[in-house]
Amino acid sequence: MYSVVKFPDPEDPAEIVPTSWVDEISLIPKWPPYKQPEKILKAIRNCINPEDNWLKYKYTQLVCKCVNYEEASKKRKDADLFSDIENLEKNKYTRKERKKKAHSNDNSDSDTDYYCLPKKLKSISQLRKKKLTEENESNITNIDENDIKCYSISSPEECEGITDDNTNSRNSQADTQQKREFNADHFSGKILHTICSLLYNTESIIITRLHVKQKILYEILNVIFIFFSCIKTYFDKTEQTRKTKRNYDC
Repeated sequence: MYSVVKFPDPEDPAEIVPTSWVDEISLIPKWPPYKQPEKILKAIRNCINPEDNWLKYKYTQLVCKCVNYEEASKKRKDADLFSDIENLEKNKYTRKERKKKAHSNDNSDSDTDYYCLPKKLKSISQLRKKKLTEENESNITNIDENDIKCYSISSPEECEGITDDNTNSRNSQADTQQKREFNADHFSGKILHTICSLLYNTESIIITRLHVKQKILYEILNVIFIFFSCIKTYFDKTEQTRKTKRNYDC
């Protein structure tokens, strides 16, 4: 697990540390005595166990605990953004007042063995920004090398040959793109056909159930009709017997 902690430095207010680096009683994070930022970042990602010779650093708040590094990275960005907004709202304080406040806090905690802020954290943040910049630059579309060569070649025949190669390459890319679009349309057509089949089967099941219910209702009505017919027949016979008896008595 990882923990996101906030430090007093406004330039680097939040940082990710393994939860095992934060003492459960004093809530003070430990920091490895490495000089290379890459080595520190690797230690954070691998969650290596802290050692006794590690330094302790002061922080202002434990923001949250996360299960993985990706979630902790998102929480750290949110904490940085919130800290930036918070700093903008506190512009009424001058730098001199902030320095005095930080100095008084350091004097009040002078009896404990930890430091205000690891300077290596800035190097780690710069390393992260550098990696992000490299990823963004790699995503930018580069100019075709063959087009650059075409400008440096003095022979028109060679330039035309390179242009033909570029044209063939672009045509092949267009064909590949069309095939991908065809495959996508074909796949979507299959999905649509499957959905229609499922809807048709569902409709057939519903119609079958309705027919069964209608048949059951018809049988019930038929039984009721037979029952009332029997009752009517009984009463008719009874009435006829009474009339016959009266005529006989007379």
